[in-house]
Amino acid sequence: MKGLTAAAALLVALTALLAAQPHWGEQSTRFVLFQGLIAVPWLLGVLAARRAGASSRTVFLVVLVAGIVARGILLAQPLELSDDLYRYVWDGRVTLAGINPFRYPPTAPELAFLRNDLWPSINNPDLPTIYPPMLQGVFAGAAFLSPTVLGFRIVFVLCDLLAGFALWRGLARVGRERWVVLYLWHPLVLVEIAGSGHADAVGLTLVALALWAAMANRALLAGIATMLAGLVKFHVLAALPAFFRSLGWRWALLPVLLVVAYLPFHRDGVDALGSLGT
Repeated sequence: MKGLTAAAALLVALTALLAAQPHWGEQSTRFVLFQGLIAVPWLLGVLAARRAGASSRTVFLVVLVAGIVARGILLAQPLELSDDLYRYVWDGRVTLAGINPFRYPPTAPELAFLRNDLWPSINNPDLPTIYPPMLQGVFAGAAFLSPTVLGFRIVFVLCDLLAGFALWRGLARVGRERWVVLYLWHPLVLVEIAGSGHADAVGLTLVALALWAAMANRALLAGIATMLAGLVKFHVLAALPAFFRSLGWRWALLPVLLVVAYLPFHRDGVDALGSLGT
């Protein structure tokens, strides 16, 4: 356990060092250097977790605590690498206002009453939203709880940690639960979700739940989770044929979910794909 504890401490220290750099996301050379440094405790943690003599549950707790602390450090920093989060907050507020987010771009006069200090930071303000229905529901829920950048980032970090837990439970089915360190300490996961507030965390959670369900031989639940993940990032839908044999006729329920998810948004002449074509 000493090796794993040392790797955990190094991960936290290097993450804090990265976060302490002013405008750490603006200088690509320095950013890549720090990402490479953070990869060192990540790889050391993978080796140490496999060899640790403690129980798998104890190993998971050490990995989880270090992962939470590293995420907390990045969460406390301002956004550096992406402005997507401002659009997430906007979409959530639009939906809560009872307006179809696929109908108007942020610059539309019909939405002028929703503009606040975050509005100037929205990317592609002349285009309606591109984000699929599953994300729109999450955005609305997060905006209901806290229509702020920090509030949304906390929601996505919680999703991220839930994904880690689901992976741990799924891997436990095949005696490989210690491999969860590959996800919870991954430098890119830390920076893109806790650091940048990307909504991919929602899709990762659903994919992790699908893997857990598949390992537990619950094919329908795995298929549904995969379908919902596809409503976050479309490329996940390519995995659906994998469930055809195990589900039989029930496989037809999965495309139905896609139709049901889009129907509330595809009305009154509104294209529910938004600006996807653009």
